[in-house]
Formats: sequence, structure tokens, C-alpha cells
Amino acid sequence: WFFPSITCLEFLLKLLSKSEMKFSSYPVVELQVKGETLRFEQDNGSMHVGTSVWPCSLVLVKWMENLITKGGHPPFDLEGKSAIDLGSGCGVAGLGFALLGLNIVLTDIAPVMPALRRNVKKNIASTSLVSAGKPNSLSGKVKVAQLYWGNATQIGALKPPFDIIIATDVIYLENIVEPLLSTFCALAGPSSVILLGYQLRSPEADELFWRLCPDLFHVEKVPREDLHPDYAFAEADVFILRKKNPAPSQSN
Repeated sequence: WFFPSITCLEFLLKLLSKSEMKFSSYPVVELQVKGETLRFEQDNGSMHVGTSVWPCSLVLVKWMENLITKGGHPPFDLEGKSAIDLGSGCGVAGLGFALLGLNIVLTDIAPVMPALRRNVKKNIASTSLVSAGKPNSLSGKVKVAQLYWGNATQIGALKPPFDIIIATDVIYLENIVEPLLSTFCALAGPSSVILLGYQLRSPEADELFWRLCPDLFHVEKVPREDLHPDYAFAEADVFILRKKNPAPSQSN
């Protein structure tokens, strides 16, 4: 995901709606989760989109927190579950869900890892994540790993399957759709849940993803009224994907 002719900020401005522009101009984006403040340092002058905060990550975290806070019943348990975050970038979704109780691995490609590690280190030190794994801690453990989608060696090293797979704002180029879907399949087991924070970024990528995805996964769209009213915006959606069982082989 390298764009030699434009900066990350210029690329983001082509993709972001007007409702999102505020994120692209701030060096630090804050997110409140369970009364704690996560702070994410952006590098919008970078040549990599992963060093900026993409808003669907906030939408996804606040949807789940809102569901729990309202006394609702999530469609799956969070506490103590294993999870992986794809295309973590600055770490918004992964760290947010860690505060909600998931033991999670945050992943991205090599050029983004310094920014990801920096944000993870600072937020662990400044929140209850520092006590994860200790008695009475409700926060999940956080790890960081490099992952290029479709890389079988890196996927195998992560020891899938994971209970929950998180991905936000990951469908913006047509040529990454098939590696992303193959990675979903490799990381998911029969009972895994994939949480997808989604916004249309590229018509070509959108068409390809939604043409291929239903053959592999059951797709459930979260009602817009269930999203956090202070974070939802018109273009953002949340989907829940569950892996389809392979069709039984036909015997002769």
C-alpha cells in the first residue's frame, strides 16, 4: 500500500467525506472507551494510509461499547476471547476492543509498524491495559504483529483461528480485496465472527468485495439506529460476517 506520487493526507482527502475531514487535520485523535481516554498520534504527511485514523474504526468501537453500556446483549461474548485486528493502522479499533475485554493481536504491514507500536506502547502505559492479565483486570491483552494479507507464513505464525476478527476501512483498493478475503478465511474458524467497519471508498473495490463475500460468509448488517449517535455518520456501516460451511462433496 505505497503511493509514491501523493502523500497520505492527499490520498485520504480523495477518500474522506466532508463529515470525516476533521480527523485528517488533527495530529492526535482521542477516543473515550469505558471512561478511559485513548490517544492516537497521526502522521498525515506519511506515504502510508495506515498512519492516519480512519473514522470507521471509531464507529465500530463505539457501537460495541454502546451496545454493552445500554445493557444490550452482544451477538457474541467479548471477555477473554481471542481476536485479531487487520490493518490496525494507529491502533484505534484494536485498542478500543482491548479495553472492552478482548485479547487481541494488532496487525499491519512493515511501514506502518513503527506508528502502530508507538501508539500501542503509549496507550497501554496510560490506561488499564497496563494491568491486562492480572487478577480483577477486565481489559484484554494486546500484542502486535506484522501481517501482509494472503501471506500464509505470517498467518500460520499467528496460530488461527481467532474468535473475533476486526477490520475497519480496509476495502479501498480493488487489488487488495481478494487477499483480504483469503485472509479472513484463513483466520476464521466455524464459530468465528468478523466485525467489519465499512464505508464505500472505491466503486471497483466495493463491487468486487460484495460480489465475492456472500459466497464465503453469511452477512448481517447492523441496523443504523444501533450505532452510537455521536459517532455514526451517513456513509458508515457495520457488518457481521460468519464463515459459511463448505458444501458437502458430491459422491459418485
